[in-house]
Amino acid sequence: MFATIVACFTLYSNSAEAQCPVPIAIDVLSIDCNDATQTFTVSVQVSGGLGSSYTIGGTLFNVNTDEVGNPFIIGPLPDGQSFFIEASDAAGCVDTYQSGDVTCSKCPSDIISGMPTGPLNVCTGSVSAQASTIAISDTSFVTYVLHTSSGLPTNSSVVSSNPAGIFNAGGALANNTQYYISPVVGVTDNNGDGIPDFDHECTTSLVGTPVMFTDGVSISFNNSDCDNTTSQGIFTLNVNGSPGVTYTISGIISDVVVGSGTVTVGPLDDGVSFSVTATGGGCSNTYTGLVDCEKTPVEWASFTGEAKENGNFIKWVTATEFENDHFLVESSTDGVNFNTIETIAGVGNSLVANAYEYLDKDALSGVTYYRITQVDLNGDTSSTQVLSLTRGEVTTSINRVVTTTTSVMVVATIAPNANTQLMVTDLAGRTIIHQTVEAQEGLQTIALNAGELTSGLYLVTLTDGNNVTTAKFVK
Repeated sequence: MFATIVACFTLYSNSAEAQCPVPIAIDVLSIDCNDATQTFTVSVQVSGGLGSSYTIGGTLFNVNTDEVGNPFIIGPLPDGQSFFIEASDAAGCVDTYQSGDVTCSKCPSDIISGMPTGPLNVCTGSVSAQASTIAISDTSFVTYVLHTSSGLPTNSSVVSSNPAGIFNAGGALANNTQYYISPVVGVTDNNGDGIPDFDHECTTSLVGTPVMFTDGVSISFNNSDCDNTTSQGIFTLNVNGSPGVTYTISGIISDVVVGSGTVTVGPLDDGVSFSVTATGGGCSNTYTGLVDCEKTPVEWASFTGEAKENGNFIKWVTATEFENDHFLVESSTDGVNFNTIETIAGVGNSLVANAYEYLDKDALSGVTYYRITQVDLNGDTSSTQVLSLTRGEVTTSINRVVTTTTSVMVVATIAPNANTQLMVTDLAGRTIIHQTVEAQEGLQTIALNAGELTSGLYLVTLTDGNNVTTAKFVK
């Protein structure tokens, strides 16, 4: 860069011949410095004397203004050197000019390098990045800026500054935004913000180290799958982190998740405890789990039934059996209270399917509810879902009423294609609740709004146009 300055020098002599009617005058118009080459040039103008042509000597030796012009240029000369000018005309008029050493005002030779390559990520606390080499003059100073430019920082890209290169998460700094830390070196700070003036010719900076403040990472349970035949479980875990951040999964498994995703653990034996840690973006989190997957005595494959002329025919299939002793065939007329009507031996241990069946020749008309209860060798039990079979005509009836402090549940059998109405009345005969029951044939649980009932004795009535059934309950 060229800069027009008034350089520092000392004038030693300036004279004119007495016989010259108009003395020759030598004027130094300017001294121009080149910081890149550390040289300078001098612009000179001569006047007076005969006022036409001048012979120039001295540093610019034996030239004529007819050749070099007037004004003319001396140089480039090395920084720190003096120069001498002698001007004369045809009449013998002479003038001389001697400068002192010229010192140009150039930028200090500051050195700063070695910023970390990054990227650096942090979810809590602070992030820091400093240059490994800093050598600056006494007139220079350095600070670090956090900015959004992938190249050199500018006034408009700076969001924060710190003389030590340390920046804290939070505040005005946004998470999951790419920032950069750059050193800035200069000699002036005209606005007093602690950052060297970017528009000054002596200010320099480096491309920044990429940094990001992240949201952190979490690991949570998604689902599990238990194989009761092998007593082994498989877990699926959710990993939720910041977009674009790579998380290393360690612990009982090794994996990688970018941003968010799922990881699979297992199969693991029942009773095994495990931990999985996700690390990335300056954060880590750990999930600890326990496998709860016992072998079940029976794995139920199916349970079906059919009402036939000679009774209700039920059948069930087991996929596996482990130390299974026998089955209890149970029936109920209300779907709540069950009685054992038959005992059938199991196969004990099996990894293949086994089929069983039973014909209930004593089944009554209407709806009968069935379930199968398995009993293993140590007396533990497990049961199937309840199966309902209908013989002949099904009539609407109330099986029971279950009350708690916050709810009232009416368990009822609903006739097919019935327009069933439910009413709750108090002992004075006043109707407290009146609602239509959903047309769903068979066993049904009807929830009442307990908030409409105060403490006391009530009657609940179901009617479908053909049958009326009533039960008492206490709220």
